[in-house]
Amino acid sequence: MTRAIPTWVAVLAPLALTLGAAGCAAPQAQIPPDVLLRMQSDARREIYDRENDVAIARNRLDDVAQRTAEVRSAIAHLGVTGDRVRTRLGKAGGDKLGKLDKPLAARRAYLDAQIKQLAAQRDVAQALTDVALAKLEQTRQRELVRTGRALGRSMKPFDGAVKDGEQRVNDRDRHESDVRQETEKAYEAWQAAQEEFARATGDFDVAVWTD
Repeated sequence: MTRAIPTWVAVLAPLALTLGAAGCAAPQAQIPPDVLLRMQSDARREIYDRENDVAIARNRLDDVAQRTAEVRSAIAHLGVTGDRVRTRLGKAGGDKLGKLDKPLAARRAYLDAQIKQLAAQRDVAQALTDVALAKLEQTRQRELVRTGRALGRSMKPFDGAVKDGEQRVNDRDRHESDVRQETEKAYEAWQAAQEEFARATGDFDVAVWTD
């Protein structure tokens, strides 16, 4: 009777093809299905955990892409918001219209800063994805070495890929931190512009800037 292949084995096979198609810079370890079946449970669990890390990193990339789309939508809608506010203020009379440009410009600057920060976050997420893939391959190759199917020195490029990947993550983390500070400054400037407008006009309807 043919022995059924566990689900996790079936999952790892297409994953290897995906890594090759993606052109990942990290070296790849090829573990035959029969070897996977004989692996100790601890080794199987470690590979599963590494695979899960890859999925988490890719989800983070998706989240950044979604948030970027939302901010770009807000930028596209800003002109409509400004026109609506101008119409409301025009009906109210007075000199409020002349004071509207500054908070609208500050709002746009804040949204632009968010786009820049999200680009930095995307770079971090991509670096995390790359290093997660490198660690997965490192773990698979380590099992080949442990079972005598590969020499210990074969680990060098796998270990190097992980080390280089972790350095890229650190570098991009630092850059994202710097960009985040600029976003915070843009947010504070936007808040100050709203407050200045409200004090000068008596119009405290802050919701008009955010819908």
